[in-house]
Amino acid sequence: GLSAGVDSLLCQLFAEYLRGEEENVALLAVGGYGRQELCPQSDIDILFLRNSDRAAEAIGKLVMLLWDGGVQLGHAVRTPEECYAFMEDDLTTANTMLESRFLAGSEGLLGRFGARAVGRYRWKRGEAFISAKLDLLRASVEDPQRTIYVLEPNVKEGMCALRDIQRVLWIENMKGQGSTFEALLSQGRFSQSEVRRLKEAYGFYLRLRCELHFTNNVRQDILARDSGLTIAANLGYAEGAEDQAAVEKLMGDYYRHARAVYRFLRFYKQTNTRGRSLL
Repeated sequence: GLSAGVDSLLCQLFAEYLRGEEENVALLAVGGYGRQELCPQSDIDILFLRNSDRAAEAIGKLVMLLWDGGVQLGHAVRTPEECYAFMEDDLTTANTMLESRFLAGSEGLLGRFGARAVGRYRWKRGEAFISAKLDLLRASVEDPQRTIYVLEPNVKEGMCALRDIQRVLWIENMKGQGSTFEALLSQGRFSQSEVRRLKEAYGFYLRLRCELHFTNNVRQDILARDSGLTIAANLGYAEGAEDQAAVEKLMGDYYRHARAVYRFLRFYKQTNTRGRSLL
């Protein structure tokens, strides 16, 4: 997939530009790229872990090369200890670093990052993180001004769309229950059909978001009416070039998935994330 291709490119560049600094620098994928869920116009978010101020010039050259090559890059250069300070100050930064994935470099630095940043954050700030994410989930789903039945839905930030599902996975991960749909299912707190529908909705939204990026050639997360027929055709809904019913079929699937997510989130909130009792 797209993430694997970017992994290969970055590892090759790391080996070339950071030669001799492999024990002083580590390269991590973070955020959506860390989850291996890159869409065509998504930022590629990376984190350089380093010892003190090592390899500043080499890292700068690598970053400049990527920028000059047109890569939509989001990057940070920090020690593991600095990472914790930034995580403590900002929920979004914490979220990004919690979804890190090792690419290249020093495994010793990776271990320090895991212990002194991620592990420390989980221990000291875990409950506050869960509370904040649950508040955001409630605000999204309970806001009377929001509805799943919009003509031009936002597949990332809309009600019961990608972000709301991700909040569930983030909460579960912080609780130590795992960050995957399979982990949700294995605990017995949610039925197989509930988790399956949640996972299917997530996959549908991701495919739709990727197609929006491909078709518009910009970071477009809103399914606008003027591009609906093209999107529907590219996703296989149209039987002909002017098949207007294709848009209705696409939107029908969108609303079906959104309803399933809403039912899951309502139960998730009502039970304060517990689901069914295991006793």
